[in-house]
Amino acid sequence: MVVVDRGELTVHVAREHLPVVARTLRDDAPLRFEVCTGVSRRPLPAGEPVAELHAVYHLLSITHGGQRIRVEVSCPDADPHIPSIVETYPANTWHERETWDMFGIIFDGHPALTRILMPDDWPGHPQRKDYPLGGIPVEYKGATVPAARRAEGLQLMGADTTSSAAHGATYATGGAAEDFDGPTMHVSGGDWDDLVDEATSLHEERIVVNMGPQHPSTHGVLRLILELDGETVTETRAGIGYLHTGIEKNMEFRTWVQGVTFCTRMDYLTPMFQETAYCLAIEKLLGVTDHIPRSGSSDIRVLMMELTRISSHLVVHRHRRHGDGRHDGHDRSASASVSGSSGSSRRSPACG
Repeated sequence: MVVVDRGELTVHVAREHLPVVARTLRDDAPLRFEVCTGVSRRPLPAGEPVAELHAVYHLLSITHGGQRIRVEVSCPDADPHIPSIVETYPANTWHERETWDMFGIIFDGHPALTRILMPDDWPGHPQRKDYPLGGIPVEYKGATVPAARRAEGLQLMGADTTSSAAHGATYATGGAAEDFDGPTMHVSGGDWDDLVDEATSLHEERIVVNMGPQHPSTHGVLRLILELDGETVTETRAGIGYLHTGIEKNMEFRTWVQGVTFCTRMDYLTPMFQETAYCLAIEKLLGVTDHIPRSGSSDIRVLMMELTRISSHLVVHRHRRHGDGRHDGHDRSASASVSGSSGSSRRSPACG
């Protein structure tokens, strides 16, 4: 079934045909939708029983000048399985994980379908309409320093592997947990256990370390698990749950006007871009696009977006100067050095 609404094309496909349709849309010369910008779920209206789930893929053709198409696939809530198209669109890895995490759709064939935003033991899927809006008790699991020579499981990517996280776990360096004097942490889940087993069998000196989120280069929003071979980072796994702010769930019980303030918080350096995209979508949904004077509103929006873009770039350049050591204190000391040697207050051109 093909649906055209508000000038946008949506193709409904049976789930068993999705992999073939995705490859055709990507590879067929007259089509050439090379980019899949994400997969989301179309929520049913609040209060209705959740009989089926809908996954929506957003495709973009660069070859044909930015043409767009949506592919929608449905599955029963009692059997929430849809084939993964990561093999066709590799960048969909995180998008499918997020859709599973937030809505509960299982993408068969995905290489590592685990939660990406919520903790691994989080009950339910928060963005479903049958999930409560508030009143969720917060679980404080506590933070205790493990006893000496005790290995504590730290799961990031996948299902718990209790056997590898228990006492006597073998580490990438070939030693056992009891060989260490201080507290240790064993990273498990996903394919990390396979990685450790491979390193152990090859007698390689691999080290798996935790970086962030409280690290100067991650700014509190990102956690990285690094695999090191000497001083070379050979593999990185990202935990991005620290970025999630629950904006979508909060918007479920706000008016569309109140939703603008949430978009502001999506990017505190260039908020106008997020607000403009949100307002354009709301105007289209309300059917008032043709009643808005495009010349005045578009000019003001573009002007404000450019101003915030410039301010964002200035912040980036300032951080780069600070990171390189070329901050004001350095400039002042260079200027003083020139003044002292020449007996003049005139600055050297090399000092800016």
